[in-house]
Amino acid sequence: MTISPTYAEQNRQLHASNEKYGAGGGEWGYYIERLIAEECHRTVCDYGAGKGRLASFLAEFGIDVAEYDPGVPGKERRPDPADLVVCTDVLEHVEPELLEEVLRDLARLTQRKLFLDICTAPAVKWLPDGRNAHLIVEPPTWWRQQLERHFDVIHWVERPDLNMVYGEAVPKGMGTAEAEARSKRAKRRKLSPELSAMCGRLYALSKRCHDELSRIRTIRMYEGDGDELADMQIVWDVLDDLSEPVPALRRIAQLARKGAMFRVALTEQRSEEWWRALIETHWHIVDWVADGKSLGIVVCPKLGVAGVNVIGAVDREQRWRQIEAAMARISKRIEPRPAHDRRGIVACYGPSLRDTIASLKAELAEAEADVASVSGAHDFLLAHGVVPTYHVECDPRNHKADNIAAGHQAVKYLLASVVHPALLDKLQGCDIALWHVADSEHAPKLLMAGESGQHIITGGGSVGLRAIPLLYAMGYRDFSVYGMDCSFADDRAQWAGPHAGKPHDTIDFVMAGRRFLTSPVLITYATDFIAVMQKMPDAVFRLYGDGLLQSMCRIMYAK
Repeated sequence: MTISPTYAEQNRQLHASNEKYGAGGGEWGYYIERLIAEECHRTVCDYGAGKGRLASFLAEFGIDVAEYDPGVPGKERRPDPADLVVCTDVLEHVEPELLEEVLRDLARLTQRKLFLDICTAPAVKWLPDGRNAHLIVEPPTWWRQQLERHFDVIHWVERPDLNMVYGEAVPKGMGTAEAEARSKRAKRRKLSPELSAMCGRLYALSKRCHDELSRIRTIRMYEGDGDELADMQIVWDVLDDLSEPVPALRRIAQLARKGAMFRVALTEQRSEEWWRALIETHWHIVDWVADGKSLGIVVCPKLGVAGVNVIGAVDREQRWRQIEAAMARISKRIEPRPAHDRRGIVACYGPSLRDTIASLKAELAEAEADVASVSGAHDFLLAHGVVPTYHVECDPRNHKADNIAAGHQAVKYLLASVVHPALLDKLQGCDIALWHVADSEHAPKLLMAGESGQHIITGGGSVGLRAIPLLYAMGYRDFSVYGMDCSFADDRAQWAGPHAGKPHDTIDFVMAGRRFLTSPVLITYATDFIAVMQKMPDAVFRLYGDGLLQSMCRIMYAK
């Protein structure tokens, strides 16, 4: 017996009356996710699962967790053995006379590794019968002695400042070679309780405030050796001792899809200003905090073209007025969906659309696909017998309404809330759903206004580069892109047909011995497209046409 009926009832009552009791498992979420990924654990059991926060966290990564907790209705069933058993904030709650039986039970269930944490101080919660919720209060050395009767401890961290100990262990008898293999990960730094909790908060914030493209899912500790690609890299006390940190910064930029967090020590030679200036040459700084001894910086990738400064076509105040007007006028929003198998065909209005329209029509006939037109491609497709599933627009200028002769009742218009009222007027009576352009100033206002972060779409500077993340948020992972050339045709045509905008200023651009007629802003769009693709490791792209972007991708991704 691992728990008495009387004590199980006490726990059930405390769980029912206190929503915070047994709700801390998720704070170790990223630590456990790392163990599973690095050591290939196939089955996971949360022993003493409480409110189930760990299972909820890991479900986002497609990881199933078997939960056991005799104090929670529905979780009392005895669990099956698992590769990884997680036992956090549990052992100090065990009845003292049954501790040996609980440890024996953990050893029976653990097929490869046990992860545990234990509080070594009294609890702040009390059982209904008046006892402190921590029935065993002992120092770390005592706990290790109890544990070592059944396990070989391979990682052990005592944190007297937090009144806790945590670690990893393998069952006795596993075998020296396998135990050593399991302990190799200890050579790399592990997430501390603070970093694990911080990563969990970052993950929760990202889930609430970001679209699918920008959402942080994987976080890794950067060590400078044996590192792997992730959405975010934590670079904690790594750069301080490097005489030349620039190579490390370049490597980190290659490994971080969406951002990084740095902590560096401040010295007289390497001041806050020195570090910020250095990091800013490689990243966009999102936020920072300094306390005189160290500097913490949150960054996102920095891509662009030297000498090109892209400026919004409409000032911020005017854009916000248009956003407010659109939200008051249109109540429908886009519908984010899980990943699915339908193909998303994005039809941009570059000149190569003229040459590839037959390929687009053939692909649409053969594949289970939906077409999203942008800019003047709306009327171009209709003129060639193709009715777009969606039309996407995000430009705030009024002339964009002139790119559409009239709305079509079979088209779903996915419009950014920033579009000019003239476009809404033209499409009155059509099926319109709004989304929002991610903007550092407007995004907080939108969230405060009750808008969902899933409707705030990131991406590049053109409507085509917003249409891809928009479709990604709607579940598309298979993309065909037409007419996104980032250059002009040999006959100097800048679009596939008539366009309401003014022509670009042109420049010659030579790549791999080939000359392209393009413009500075189109070159920035090409770099933006590469950045978008890097953030979508689970997506497949096909590019049609023979412009600068297609040629750039052929060179970059040649096998």
